[in-house]
Amino acid sequence: MIHNNNNELIKNISKFYDEYHQKRDRKSPRWMKMYWDQFKGNVLEIGAGTLVPDKTMNISNYLVAEVSPVAVRILRKKGTNAVVANGENLPFKNCTFDTVACHDVIEHTPNPERFIEEMCRVSRDRVIILGPNYLGEKNSILRKHNNLFYRALDVIRGKYKKVIRFENSYFSYDEKWESDLDAVTGVNLWWIKKEMEKNGFEIITSTTFFGSKVGRILRKLPFVKYAGSMMFVIGKKRK
Repeated sequence: MIHNNNNELIKNISKFYDEYHQKRDRKSPRWMKMYWDQFKGNVLEIGAGTLVPDKTMNISNYLVAEVSPVAVRILRKKGTNAVVANGENLPFKNCTFDTVACHDVIEHTPNPERFIEEMCRVSRDRVIILGPNYLGEKNSILRKHNNLFYRALDVIRGKYKKVIRFENSYFSYDEKWESDLDAVTGVNLWWIKKEMEKNGFEIITSTTFFGSKVGRILRKLPFVKYAGSMMFVIGKKRK
């Protein structure tokens, strides 16, 4: 199942993020350096917004594809190469970039299957995805629940093997805006791995993050490793 009226939904997303980037000054968390450190060679980052690697990281060839024209203007003023583009329909030839990456983006695309297909199509070497790890109903927009016990229970029950479609996403900016209310889909580590493999990539890194020391220990258990609230996946193109 794909969202109806995808084009209209993407317009709403673009409009929302135009306002978002005009009013919200984002600062990157320290752990994002771990994500940026994986960038190799010629890099395309999709949906970076205004959070981009520091110039001191010496990424020689870096381009942002962003659905928000406002974000693109801000990035260009800061000296970052950026173009307005929808991640489900990238305006680049096959195998154009060494690394194609996204952070907290895939949950904002109506068709995540197509989004990953496009990431894999334009990459000649690696694809990197970092973002929320959605599982069962307790992790939906309406009943978000980050308790590790319930998340692990959802994994055991097999509730992680699907894409969640949110029909009532929140596209009105205000000061009480909260993370993930603008999500239109919810995907998870298991699903991301399967989609990458389907598109010709082998998984070289797949993990989830937990907010507690106990969680970081428990993720060594086979079923719990899928239960963290954030996921980090790196795929390498099969030769």
